[in-house]
Amino acid sequence: MRQLSGLGNNLNQIARALNGEHFHALDRATILSALAALQRDLDVIREEYTGHDR
Repeated sequence: MRQLSGLGNNLNQIARALNGEHFHALDRATILSALAALQRDLDVIREEYTGHDR
């Protein structure tokens, strides 16, 4: 569970960095979309592991 939390924190750090840097809008949208998909996957894993919603 600790590793899962670490992954979620890393995703948040990446998202914050993307929002603060000068990326092409399409690149930013593509990356943020991928990050959102990863976050949803992490949420599913967390739910399966703990039996709780966020």
